[in-house]
Amino acid sequence: LYVPMMQALSIQGDTGGHGKVAGLFQSAKSAGMVAGSLAAGFVYEVSPQLPFVMAAVSFALATGAIAVAHKIALTHGRRG
Repeated sequence: LYVPMMQALSIQGDTGGHGKVAGLFQSAKSAGMVAGSLAAGFVYEVSPQLPFVMAAVSFALATGAIAVAHKIALTHGRRG
């Protein structure tokens, strides 16, 4: 999923900005991997099952957000 997003972002910029966008994206991805691993480790110390519960809640919230965004897009598409 992230590769098409990165390609779309890099196409929107000028030709000199492609490397900057790719570098920024990879930096953010790496920082997220480090922060996520640290956070999961701390949460695991509280309860070994808690990281899995938090992941399930996160996926449920993301699914709900996507459903709402899709519904809004359909509503605006019918009006326009």
